[in-house]
Amino acid sequence: MSSTMTMSATEIGPDETMEQFVARLQRTVRDQAARLEGRAQRIKDLTIELGRKDTEVEVRQLTNTLEKVLARHCFAIPLPPEELRLHVGTKATASNFWAQGLSSSTRVMEIFGEQPQGPILDWGCGCGRTLRWLLGNEAWRQNYRGCDVDTQAIEWLREHVPCPVSVCHDNPPLPYPDATFDGLFAFSVLTHIPPENHRAWYEEIRRVLRPGGLALLTVQGSNVLGEPNRYRVPTDVLDELVRTGQAYVRHEGHYKDAALVNEQFTRQQLDGLLQLEEYAVAGYQNMDQFLVRRTS
Repeated sequence: MSSTMTMSATEIGPDETMEQFVARLQRTVRDQAARLEGRAQRIKDLTIELGRKDTEVEVRQLTNTLEKVLARHCFAIPLPPEELRLHVGTKATASNFWAQGLSSSTRVMEIFGEQPQGPILDWGCGCGRTLRWLLGNEAWRQNYRGCDVDTQAIEWLREHVPCPVSVCHDNPPLPYPDATFDGLFAFSVLTHIPPENHRAWYEEIRRVLRPGGLALLTVQGSNVLGEPNRYRVPTDVLDELVRTGQAYVRHEGHYKDAALVNEQFTRQQLDGLLQLEEYAVAGYQNMDQFLVRRTS
């Protein structure tokens, strides 16, 4: 075997010029760097894969744990099918469904208390995202009423919850007599109803509330003007919102259309119907929250 075959990579060969030796060293360094980079990427890929598996295991463990805790300490109902969970959000994960319901039910009890004395309507109850967190309280089981346009969700709820739930429609009236409720709440319902129909729904809310009854409502307000890309709002729609105080965006999917209204528009629609007691821009998650009361 020739000496050039056994010499060290850092030794100059007897027949090499200095330029050739330097070029050979550079090739060697590049080759070694490429091998190291490949190994580093493989290690990174393995780490990500292992982390993903660990995360999946942890998610399953936490899901099972929460279901057992709910069953032991609350009036537990099954987790709705993934399809129904997508009807009330953009994520179908159990954690998102639970977290959103915990948030909305906490707000509901802040407004209406843990011991409601009369019937409260969950307008747009979906498949029970808020309801499941209220069921642990006897007073809420007695006084909760729910309705939704989603017939599949209502059918599922009727099989799994002890509370009365009903199908309603895109337009008034709601399936209840006059002055039925002490209170009403609706999270992200008016956000999917064309703005020109809002006043008709405020009239309907007034009709089903008893005098003195309170409603907790949300709308998608003008805060979208600050983050149009996040909300996928076209420029012409934003221009209309600025110009008229209202706009409507159509999206594919189950009730994914978006009604955009500013505070002034909402105040105008409520005028003469319901007393506005509180209005908070972006007061609930990314939506404006407001409280109205039927005074007479």
